[in-house]
Amino acid sequence: MIKKFALLSVFLFLILLLPAQNYNYSNEIKVFNVGGKSLPSAWSGAMEAPQFGTMDLDGDGKKDIIIYERTDWQFNPYLNRSSTGESKYEYAPKYKTLFDSCFCDAWALFVDYNCDGKEDIICGTKTSNVRVFTQISNSQGEPEFRHDYKNGFFEVLYSQYSFGSSELFSTITDIPAIVDTDFDGDIDFLTFSNASNYIELHKNLAIETLGRCDTLVLSNETACWGHFSENSFDNTAVLHDTLNGGCNLNGFVPNFRTPGPGNVRHAGSTLLALDLNGNNLIDMLLGDISYKDVYALYNNAGSQTHAYIDSVELHFPQYDLPINLTSFPGMFYIDSNNDGIKDLVLAPNQKDGTENYHSVQVYENINTNNSPNFHFKGKGFVQDDCIELGSTTSAAFFDYNNDGKKDFIAGNFGYFNPSDDKYYPSISLFLNTGTLDVPQYNMDTTFLAQILDSIPVTLKNIYPAFGDLDGDNDVDLLLGNALGTLYYFENTGGSGTANFEVASYKYQLIDVGLNSAPFLYDIDTDNDLDLFIGNEAGRIWFYRNNGSPQAAVFDTVTTAWGKLKIGVGASPGNAKPFIIDYDNDGASELLVGTKDGVIQVYENLPNNAADSLTYSEILFGRDFGSYSSVTAAVIDSTHALSYLIGDLKGGFVLYKKPLTPGSVGITHSNTPIFTLYPNPANQSVTVDLSENKGNIVNINIINPLGQVVFSNSFLSGRVEINIETLEAGIYFIRAEAQTGVEVKRLIIQHKH
Repeated sequence: MIKKFALLSVFLFLILLLPAQNYNYSNEIKVFNVGGKSLPSAWSGAMEAPQFGTMDLDGDGKKDIIIYERTDWQFNPYLNRSSTGESKYEYAPKYKTLFDSCFCDAWALFVDYNCDGKEDIICGTKTSNVRVFTQISNSQGEPEFRHDYKNGFFEVLYSQYSFGSSELFSTITDIPAIVDTDFDGDIDFLTFSNASNYIELHKNLAIETLGRCDTLVLSNETACWGHFSENSFDNTAVLHDTLNGGCNLNGFVPNFRTPGPGNVRHAGSTLLALDLNGNNLIDMLLGDISYKDVYALYNNAGSQTHAYIDSVELHFPQYDLPINLTSFPGMFYIDSNNDGIKDLVLAPNQKDGTENYHSVQVYENINTNNSPNFHFKGKGFVQDDCIELGSTTSAAFFDYNNDGKKDFIAGNFGYFNPSDDKYYPSISLFLNTGTLDVPQYNMDTTFLAQILDSIPVTLKNIYPAFGDLDGDNDVDLLLGNALGTLYYFENTGGSGTANFEVASYKYQLIDVGLNSAPFLYDIDTDNDLDLFIGNEAGRIWFYRNNGSPQAAVFDTVTTAWGKLKIGVGASPGNAKPFIIDYDNDGASELLVGTKDGVIQVYENLPNNAADSLTYSEILFGRDFGSYSSVTAAVIDSTHALSYLIGDLKGGFVLYKKPLTPGSVGITHSNTPIFTLYPNPANQSVTVDLSENKGNIVNINIINPLGQVVFSNSFLSGRVEINIETLEAGIYFIRAEAQTGVEVKRLIIQHKH
């Protein structure tokens, strides 16, 4: 006998059978850019102000690339997949946690300081001091980093000054140079001194005092290395300046010597020390904040023990296309193309007011390491192999073309345009062109052109949210923005491909201050969507839908939902809400992105204005970088949610469970509970409980967002469930009986 049941009320329930903590960074799902090029590092999180170094991560003898991002203090590893003469690198998230112990701020350089053939990490601190993380090998032969001073490793680096030993100073805005300046086999340290226009040399006396190069014994050798100063008001150099005679020349007599003033220095310089002309003396490349170019300082009048800069090359290299990087170029000397010769890699050294995509430049060295000849190779090194949307990304999943597969759109703060120094907003579609078992995404910027045409070019911080606001069984679109209002786009595509038409430029006159981040969710289970909006102040505004599923009417309940305040004091928190059952307990949690980068998890979602949220934990225990946002959906046959996390850098990281794709069911039962047919289904699906032997079975159908869209209890027999009102897509049917739990995948494919 066949029983028929209508669709019941919507409840939230997540079908994950493994704990949320099993999630890891993932780079498995393929992504293709607008031109159809595969992005091997799609889910690396993009770049804003990257700093480049190398080390062998996987023991294959090839130098892999490690990128330290100064905007969020994250390390990103890329495995070297190149042959000789190639630049082919792939994001390797499995190695990312190896750098969790490296607490660096603002800058990080990869230098073998102890002569063991392994690059260590020397980096800055928030207080403008210097830390050292020594590379050792773990039990798997992979790199591991230690900074325990008691065990012979350096935590904060000291140098011997004339007044005694003190912490080495290197201002947080700069990038210093770490190189063997005197070619004695140990590395020395060059940095601008505190409030001074001069470069200090902190000479490593390990060879001189200990007879070995496996440690750091620093001494402030001179307060004006090279006998030049940087101009206080621009990026020019004053040559033959010996700090009013205050520099110790140690008997060295320069060719020229005109003492100059010790002006107060402006903060912000990047250094790269190398031999530029093959004379076995260390020269200097210098970049400066607010300037696009780099100038070269040539050490022709000095010696290996005492540098003396006697000439400057402005707009370096004048023999090729001069460096032009919008603002504050950082410089890194690495072999980018695996030809055994180091090249010059440049990237912005700040997060604001400079290029934020396609901004990493390479100057290929066609000569030798000690006498380089740099020629401009191109832009986008490594960067063009990831999803790169400028700055500050957020995303929302939906099914654009009703093919049963989850697509997503992404908004951003904006792309920086160097021609007018302005940011321009964008919204991009990532279309799922894979299969239900193996998704893949193709980026397209044309499908949603009508949305961008409706947005002012000056609008920033686009934040998307989907929900059916007019009861026509397709999802409409809300866009939050920097002004704190909402743009409403009605989906007129029906059961076909989505077509978004602007319906309101200031939806229901809602204004939450700055940086509105909307999310739609039925908090009171009355079958219509309520509205939650995060803002810059770190609050979440709650609007109850007092209209109907066909005509939403949002009324303010509270401007501080759950009494939540993200951020400290008046510091902006930039709350970005997302609601889902994260910990598989049958009740939904609030996940909220923050300016600080962690995504906070809260339980006990309140329905009343006076109730408080209960803090639970940090999502996956990780810091995802500044201005984090989160969304999640079931996008493949693992049955588990995939988490898409955006941040300041303009890309996304993907968090997935380590399950094997292709599985069509999960059984935690001693005997089969049900069979399912037809599958794929169109108007109805039959759940056959004939093997149940009279036990009560609870049946839930869960949509790709983890929401229960059907729930009831049955005995034996066959149950026919009407699915006409459900969107096409991947669903899961969960049967719970006394014998255990069984889950099967259901594919709904409506006929058009």
